[in-house]
Amino acid sequence: MEVDAAWRGQFDDFRMDPQRIIDAGGGRIVALYTMRGRIKGSDTLVEQSAGVLYESREGKVTRWRAYLSWDEALDAAG
Repeated sequence: MEVDAAWRGQFDDFRMDPQRIIDAGGGRIVALYTMRGRIKGSDTLVEQSAGVLYESREGKVTRWRAYLSWDEALDAAG
């Protein structure tokens, strides 16, 4: 989670807005987000699509991978 903290530290205002959650079967869930933020110390706004593929077993997340596009996340899920 150090990467997440470092990423968020680059922004004065940051959020990840969920857009769609997809059950990909086999204990896999794809979450599609729009990340939005204002670069620290500026008025520059950034917006980026992102996706996370979660894998679970017995109701617990066992692995997750983040992607910087919805297409990449969906392709990874098959």
